[in-house]
Amino acid sequence: MNKKYYIITLVLFCLMLILNISTVNATKEVTDREMAIASAMSYVPLQKNKTMSQCFDIANKKLISQVVNYVNSKFNLHDYGTIEELDDWIVDDYSCLRGAKQNGLTTFRLKRDNDIIIVVRGSNSPVDAFEDIRYGITNATKQEKYLKEYIKDTMKYYSKKSGNYNIYITGHSLGGYLAQIGGAYIEENIDNYNNIKLAKIVDFNGMGINFFTAFGNEYNYGNKKDTIDILKKLGKDGRLIEYYTYGDLVSSLGVHYGEMRELIPSIDSITYHRNNYAVLKSFGSRIIKVAQADKPFNACKTDLSNSQNFYKVGNIAAYLNLTHEADVFATIETDKSANKPEVRITDSTALVSNFLKKTASKKSITIRKTTTIRALTAYASAKKYEWYEKVNGEWKLIKTSTIDKNDPAYNPDATVTNELKIDINKFKPGEEKEYMVKSYYNDNYTASKYYINSDDKYAYKEIDGASKQEESKVVTGKIKVKRAKESKILNTLIRRLINRK
Repeated sequence: MNKKYYIITLVLFCLMLILNISTVNATKEVTDREMAIASAMSYVPLQKNKTMSQCFDIANKKLISQVVNYVNSKFNLHDYGTIEELDDWIVDDYSCLRGAKQNGLTTFRLKRDNDIIIVVRGSNSPVDAFEDIRYGITNATKQEKYLKEYIKDTMKYYSKKSGNYNIYITGHSLGGYLAQIGGAYIEENIDNYNNIKLAKIVDFNGMGINFFTAFGNEYNYGNKKDTIDILKKLGKDGRLIEYYTYGDLVSSLGVHYGEMRELIPSIDSITYHRNNYAVLKSFGSRIIKVAQADKPFNACKTDLSNSQNFYKVGNIAAYLNLTHEADVFATIETDKSANKPEVRITDSTALVSNFLKKTASKKSITIRKTTTIRALTAYASAKKYEWYEKVNGEWKLIKTSTIDKNDPAYNPDATVTNELKIDINKFKPGEEKEYMVKSYYNDNYTASKYYINSDDKYAYKEIDGASKQEESKVVTGKIKVKRAKESKILNTLIRRLINRK
């Protein structure tokens, strides 16, 4: 009898344990992807006590809301992610209206259960640009003061509420720098609040700490010594993650004390910016080359070398927009996206196709002249395109574009592109051909941390086993291309006009 009772008790205990584990696992993870999307959307106005999508629901007009959301997804996220991915978060506070009195500082809070994300907007006005300059000269901005006040108010607010709260802080560009400052401030004052903890700082293309560091002297902390000591600790704890784009000038300024994760933009983004700014040709390219050369004054502390040649963008406008945009980070953690990656094909121009990806995708086109078709990968970062033509019922590889240096097909001299030129002269009138494109996508990054080299200069070294280098996944798209038949009437008129002469 005692043995039977013991077995029943053991079974009940196991069931309780399982149920308890289930309850613990039910807590939803706060992802870097969510913070990336929030940072990208920090440049548009939001409304308090609404979800991200509801913020644009003007007067409850669903059609207007859909249009606004659609436009925002194109310009701020470029179809790498969607606003709806944040719809289980509520805009708990939005401080843009106070920005004029805070030297341009704009912040907002997202809340989901007991998780709080503080988002700091990057440069978006002449005032912000002045703050960038101020940072370069003094290693500080006036926005830091107002951010600390905002954070202090936030911590006081939640300290009076029941429950325990996890605070995340994020931002892009100037906002990324401020996120580091704000996160250090939270950690410094955390002992004053029993129910609050700093969970993580995640910044995107943010400036580092200490712009000029006496040519790298480790102990020249200036007015940031305490902040740097805290950031070093957070970096060691894995609570400071800093994403940046290869070649980005802004994130190369100053020193980063967390794990640095370097991303390569998609082929779509590279092609888009190269085409849109082609009219500027090589304008400002020398400025980029100077920054890439010898890290002047040791100001540029991440590797910029050869980035311009790697992307094959000839002017400074294309280069800066490509390497510094916030949307590229919406491609991270693809497996956690609410959307399934897909490849679309269009014959539109670069600007139009990027804005109208969903409507521009085509199954077939009719051409009357030599045409360029374009592949666009939605909800993922395409790193390689393979183009095929169907010949005698078999798919024949006709073109490969890749930015993966480890790929056997990689050609450092080639201009990588998502485009394929369709030569009408290879078609008979009325003839139809079928093309297929394979998009190889991934969200890989290279992880590194700073160290002091033998010349007492700051440098970064890859962390063993920390980089993400997974095999690319593939999505496929197809399109039929038909040459228009020649008009007999038109040909007759042309011949008659010729004969008259």
